[in-house]
Amino acid sequence: MKKYFLHDGNNQIGPFDKLELIENKIKVDSPIWCEGMTVWTVAGEVDELKDLFKIQPPPFIKPDKGVSYPKFKTSNRNIQLFSIIGVILILVIAFFVYTNSQQKSKDIEVEAVPTDQKLEQEKKLVEENNTPEKLRENLLEKEQAAPLDYLTIQATLVPNVTRTADLFHHTETNGFRFEGSIKNSASLANYKDVRVIINYFTKTGTLISSQEIMIPEYFNSNSTIDLAPFKDQDKLYFYPPEGAQYENTTFQIKSAAISN
Repeated sequence: MKKYFLHDGNNQIGPFDKLELIENKIKVDSPIWCEGMTVWTVAGEVDELKDLFKIQPPPFIKPDKGVSYPKFKTSNRNIQLFSIIGVILILVIAFFVYTNSQQKSKDIEVEAVPTDQKLEQEKKLVEENNTPEKLRENLLEKEQAAPLDYLTIQATLVPNVTRTADLFHHTETNGFRFEGSIKNSASLANYKDVRVIINYFTKTGTLISSQEIMIPEYFNSNSTIDLAPFKDQDKLYFYPPEGAQYENTTFQIKSAAISN
């Protein structure tokens, strides 16, 4: 897992993993560096950290739908009163027409904001709407949605020796054992019951057949599980098909369940 260094303008701090970056309240414009970079950059430019900064849209403002006005019955006795009311209504309508024209002018001004200023506004929105708790929640959801991005397997088939060679006997074997490890590189997500596909090939690299098994174990975040404890289980003894070169056997993770 990559480790990152931060800089506060005076001091360099780190290294941190992604979870620790969240706890240190990393911002989109925080100076950052990791192994493989030639120069310092900002966090928002690092591809593997972009999921930490989800830009939230501004609050929606419902546009005015116009104003409805009460109707009044006219009478000769109220002509003067209705005249005054008519003048007031004209002034109110004029006010709303003026207000709407001003709002449209502001909208045009917003559309004409330079790109640099828009980027600054987006940075402010990120800072205002992304708390460490929200970033942590987003990261967990991402990791739980894609177990295969974080689970890796390193394994081989090893002959199961039942008798070692001596002066009177040859080495005897009975099938093959499954040895190796499975690593979970996720920062927060835990998995379980990993399903593995075993592919058997000839010595020329031609696929003969495949076999699926399940590893009944918990794979917590940032951990590596050694498969050696399972070697005595019958279901982890294998008998490759005829013509298979066991050294060419490959392993791939098919799926995994989420563990709370």
